[in-house]
Amino acid sequence: MALAPLVSVAAAGALALPAVLQVGDQVLAAASCGTRETLWIDHYVATLYVPPGSAADAALLDARRAKALEIRLITTRFMPGEIPRKYQRALDADLDDATMSRVREAYRLLRPGDVISIVYVPASGVTLSVNRELVMTTPAHSMVEAILATWADGKPLDRHLRTVLAKHPCPNFITG
Repeated sequence: MALAPLVSVAAAGALALPAVLQVGDQVLAAASCGTRETLWIDHYVATLYVPPGSAADAALLDARRAKALEIRLITTRFMPGEIPRKYQRALDADLDDATMSRVREAYRLLRPGDVISIVYVPASGVTLSVNRELVMTTPAHSMVEAILATWADGKPLDRHLRTVLAKHPCPNFITG
């Protein structure tokens, strides 16, 4: 799935993230932006993209709507050596052994500066790329749902999404 940044938003200090992505024949707009940090250590910058005008929480759960998540790693120093077990279990439901092996290998090779893109397009499915290099594809939207449910850790997903997304709006100024 071709991902093309069209315009950038400023976030996380000097890092510029795309404000709009072209995904196949669809344009997605940045809906939530944030930096994951612990004790003043920035780990990564992430931007969630959904169709313009869509509520991000609703779009994430809707298999009829395209969505994308782009993560730019700042440091990998504190990442575990393997994908955390709870996420491995979520991925195992939709991925065969060979695909899961490619995902684990891509995870182990991640370095600061790498860009991870997870894209869902109806009728095409989910793609995972690192630095624009395709790692895996699956036709199942259920993978998106499984990852989100794992992330919510037992909390009601729709409420948890609304709360977290509301805390991380994207800046409304655009840079070139």
